[in-house]
Amino acid sequence: MYKFPPLWAVCAIGALSIVKGIDEEPIRVREVLDMPEFPLVHVAGVCDISAEGAKCWDNQGRRFKSLSERITAYYLSQTFASLAIRPGLKNRWVAFERMDPAPQAIFQYSGFESGNTGGYVSGWRSGMMLEWARLDVLKEDTTAQMAINFHRILPSINIGLKKGESAVVGGARLTVADFGRLTKSKLTSTQRFSGPEMKYFISVDRSAIGQAEQTFNLPLLLDKNGQVIQRVAENGKPFPAVDGFPMSGNFAQISIYSTSATRVQFATNVDPGQVAQLQFGQHQSRKVIFEDLRLDPLPAGTDQ
Repeated sequence: MYKFPPLWAVCAIGALSIVKGIDEEPIRVREVLDMPEFPLVHVAGVCDISAEGAKCWDNQGRRFKSLSERITAYYLSQTFASLAIRPGLKNRWVAFERMDPAPQAIFQYSGFESGNTGGYVSGWRSGMMLEWARLDVLKEDTTAQMAINFHRILPSINIGLKKGESAVVGGARLTVADFGRLTKSKLTSTQRFSGPEMKYFISVDRSAIGQAEQTFNLPLLLDKNGQVIQRVAENGKPFPAVDGFPMSGNFAQISIYSTSATRVQFATNVDPGQVAQLQFGQHQSRKVIFEDLRLDPLPAGTDQ
């Protein structure tokens, strides 16, 4: 299955471009992720946060006083911090501490899968960041799990801008089908008036290899010297850089304006005759699931 960014989404050429590689099975752990390829991540505790403040406990159910106080202090100092809850559910906040930065790790932290991030505190402990996210569960649930995503950047793949040129990117073969000048009738009003005129097109055929799931984003456009084209004149030709920085012209842009099951068509303000290669970035994703999170404290906890 392929996933694409929204049609008509315009992106400056200098932005990051990714094709997602094949995901492996999730890694399952209890309280601690301690593997050489990843930053150290530890479940600090679970909290019930209300108007009275945070009440937290560790994964044995023991009261975690310092964690409660730190998260309460965070919300007292943050004017715009929000604590949205869902009625009818057991609203819990799971706090993790993780190594920050983690220069030796191959995979880098990329966030909670739930997306309900509550807040974060740098320097919670030496070299560790504290971050927490909401976990909505049924009232009768006593344990739960939460996933954290990690990724690593893989070498980019370049495809020469010549008809028939192709390469395997992630789990798909991408092949240059055609390129040239667009007619105005093919562009939407948004594309015509949202910035520099997108006068040109580049079509790329795609075919799946196996059952890999892909996330296909925008390529970078490289000139004949292998440099990213950053600014262009109205005629689509790049402006030369001065001390490494082009000072004139419009930002080079590219967007997806047409897709089908087998083809992606890009619109750009860069003359394809000035483009030597399309560069597609890649990354590998890994999911780590922290299991058996304790959702309630012991009836009579002990302080930490």
